[in-house]
Amino acid sequence: SELPELKRVIVGYGNRVVMEDTLKAALGRVFGNSQGGQAAETADVTQEDLADISIGELISRANDHFSKAEAFQRDGNWAAYGEEIARLKEVLSELDRLSNP
Repeated sequence: SELPELKRVIVGYGNRVVMEDTLKAALGRVFGNSQGGQAAETADVTQEDLADISIGELISRANDHFSKAEAFQRDGNWAAYGEEIARLKEVLSELDRLSNP
């Protein structure tokens, strides 16, 4: 059987639900992309590092972790996939914290 192919991304937060072509675009619509531009560097980030990052940068990092997770999933590398999902969860938690002070 074939793996399902991602066509659109649906993001829900609070009473908002959006659907976009990419995770970055969907998160940008939900949380407001205050900074456009280039994607942030994708080095491992600690919770302390996340405190000093803008929402736009966090959205870029979330999109990067999601893309990496998809690539690992396609390759069947489930350990690396799980690690990227865990990193994505950390970034999304920080986005949540920043949007609900």
